[in-house]
Amino acid sequence: MLVAGLRAAEAELVHEREAKQRIEGELTAAQAIQMGLLPRRFPAFPDHPEIDVYARIEPARMVGGDLYDYLMIGGSSRLFFLIADVSGKGIPAALLMAVTKEIVRDAVLTFEPALDRILAEANRKLAAASAELQSEGGVFVTAFAGILDLGSGAIDYASAGHDSPFLLGGSTGLRRLITEGGPPLGTIDEFRYPIDHDRIELGEVLLLFTDGVTEAENGERTLYSSERLAKALATVQTFDARRVVAAVIDDVSRFIGGAEQADDMTLLAVRRVAHAAT
Repeated sequence: MLVAGLRAAEAELVHEREAKQRIEGELTAAQAIQMGLLPRRFPAFPDHPEIDVYARIEPARMVGGDLYDYLMIGGSSRLFFLIADVSGKGIPAALLMAVTKEIVRDAVLTFEPALDRILAEANRKLAAASAELQSEGGVFVTAFAGILDLGSGAIDYASAGHDSPFLLGGSTGLRRLITEGGPPLGTIDEFRYPIDHDRIELGEVLLLFTDGVTEAENGERTLYSSERLAKALATVQTFDARRVVAAVIDDVSRFIGGAEQADDMTLLAVRRVAHAAT
């Protein structure tokens, strides 16, 4: 009986070890998918010194579906940019992130520079995907997207259930973009997202982020919050986009301390440059 009990315990340990290794392998694969699909070469547009773009993702152990993207459109006179958070965790979220990225890019290349048509098309395709995945809880994507005119600084933008970004370094000081917005992509078929308009000044930085930043928790389960983010941004130097992103990541890391990161933290900064760097 004793021998049989020891063998059973040993078999259970082996099973648990194999299960843990399988989970770790899936997490590694999910992170590889996620990182492999995101643009990570900077400067993002070396042939366009008038624009400075930088993005960074700090993945959590349970990889989520955070996504950012940007590309030149309109004969390189405009910049399309996007930050998004796909529902779910692990490999399913990473795969859905890949699908979302391709759906949005295809819509951009088809309907540029009409942001309303881009979002309507992305929403339609994601709604169809969600209908096919109801057994898994459906698919939805919070997103903030915009199109920047590199010459004038005018931006068209819209929110699909996503937090509005901050503008900093301009003549009016720190502020957030105001948007009417709409539901996450993929939740309501045929929804027409309202498009809002603003302008980015020369030297001003637009900072987009996912809720992994504002909802980061410390050891006391206190949220980092939008208020703390605004306070951190109020003191950030806006000499370049990378500096702004790094300052936020550092502040969130200090706030979290030794607590485990529960969700991906993703930031995308877009800065208009007065002239080429020397």
